Amino acid sequence: MTATAPVGAQHAGHLLVGTGFVLVALCAVALVEHLKARPKKAARRRPARLGMLSVAATGAAAGGIHLAVVPSHWAQAEIYGAFFALVGTTQVVWSLLLLVRPSRPLLGLNVAANLGVLLVWLDSRTIGLPLGPAAGLREPIGLLDLACAVIEVAGVVIALRLILRPERASASPRPAGPTAAAARSRRRATLPAAR
Repeated sequence: MTATAPVGAQHAGHLLVGTGFVLVALCAVALVEHLKARPKKAARRRPARLGMLSVAATGAAAGGIHLAVVPSHWAQAEIYGAFFALVGTTQVVWSLLLLVRPSRPLLGLNVAANLGVLLVWLDSRTIGLPLGPAAGLREPIGLLDLACAVIEVAGVVIALRLILRPERASASPRPAGPTAAAARSRRRATLPAAR
């Protein structure tokens, strides 16, 4: 008689892969819809360039870390390696998309995806992995995975700021002080008088 895993554990891998495919499909649909909807330039609100660069940098860094650990996770179990390859590749590609086509919808999808990855990480450190040879065992918190989680949280925070407060994030600060006041008064003095 062979020992079998509980029914929930038998289907957890299928659930994970199926959920991954659904998320990728939803992201693809959202991306296509975003690219099809091209608002007029006057109506377009682009988040601040520095903020976008920061979000892209955090995504690329986290993706690079995930891709770097693919071989060690693949050696543990193919499903672990595949998960890290999918997450890392998605984060790097998403970062490139944010640089090429910055937008609030892409930022929103980025936030959702990174929060999902963070939840899986938190789950694996508190409850245990849901599947694979180490199912039910809690992973220890390591320096590299903690650094990656902090980078992802920073990216989520910056992206949320750009989504929720685009006018503040993209507005250039008005110069203050005596030099700025003098520049404003010189501009007014050079404007033609209204008759």
